[in-house]
Amino acid sequence: MTKEELSNIEIILYALYLKGGEVKKIHTEDIALQCFKLSSSRFSWIKYPKYPNLESVRRPLISARSKENGSLVSGRHGKTKENQVSDGWIFSPNGINWIEKNKDRVELLLGSKQNPVKRTQIGKQIFEFKNSTAFKKFLNDKTCENIHDYEFTDFLNANLDTPSAILRDRIDKIRAIAFKAKEDKITEFIKKAETHFSNLLKF
Repeated sequence: MTKEELSNIEIILYALYLKGGEVKKIHTEDIALQCFKLSSSRFSWIKYPKYPNLESVRRPLISARSKENGSLVSGRHGKTKENQVSDGWIFSPNGINWIEKNKDRVELLLGSKQNPVKRTQIGKQIFEFKNSTAFKKFLNDKTCENIHDYEFTDFLNANLDTPSAILRDRIDKIRAIAFKAKEDKITEFIKKAETHFSNLLKF
């Protein structure tokens, strides 16, 4: 078995994993550079093969984000409609499932096992989520009805003036952390909060 049996998106997802994309957003350029290190022939410019090709990573990530392809990642390249710099990609719950099932196979076909970026402080973050006013109210009421807007933004480590694009990014990050840590109640809270606070998130 060789790396030729891997698709580009499989290598891209593995690169995202190596950079810590299970629990934080990774910039498109960082993913492209990691892909170039894993397989320079696939992820380089044609005329100048010593340089990584951003486009060879950007387009497959956009495809992997779609429902048709399993919604494996969340994120974007470049700026948002609000002109906020928000480049970066993070695994969705589906993507975390995918990498956990396929990581060993990808490493075998690549011919080398590499160490991912250490995912530190997950326990501390989960502790902070659980001890937030918003989450405590959710556990007590089973709804978001009594949670104030500012309490929800506090949960996201933000405030009422934080742009909606940044709030959505924080949601994606917390969802990934909760799913990775198997904290189902936090995942449930996020799902209901996205609907209840849609005025802040502007989906």
